[in-house]
Amino acid sequence: KHKFLLEKELSSDHLVIKPGLVIGKSGLFSRIENEIKSKKFIPVLDNGLQPFQIIHVDDLLRIIEKSILKELKGVFPVASQKVYTFLELNELIAKQNHKSPFFVFVSSKVISFLIKILGNKLPVKIFIYDVLILILGTYE
Repeated sequence: KHKFLLEKELSSDHLVIKPGLVIGKSGLFSRIENEIKSKKFIPVLDNGLQPFQIIHVDDLLRIIEKSILKELKGVFPVASQKVYTFLELNELIAKQNHKSPFFVFVSSKVISFLIKILGNKLPVKIFIYDVLILILGTYE
């Protein structure tokens, strides 16, 4: 809600770029990829059908540079035309890395509840936090 209001406020005088899931050597995508490479069981929130669009970090940097040089103003979503589901993205990462993890479907509501109760003691805490933030926008 606040992000939307801020974008609306800034869009007439500023450039607001809204990238999809950024693919690169670090960041959330890299953490997801590392989980898939190293774990046999991968938690997938809810049904895994949450839609995502992706963009490579190099493409994002070129877009930012050109937007600044052209002095663009407004809100610009930047991502691939193809929409992936979270499960599909996980499956593609697994296939590319020659892995066959078992995807475990878990309720985001149950995970949110467990995070509130267990806090730092929750296994796979960092990965779950990242995925919850990505899918739900928050883990609270």
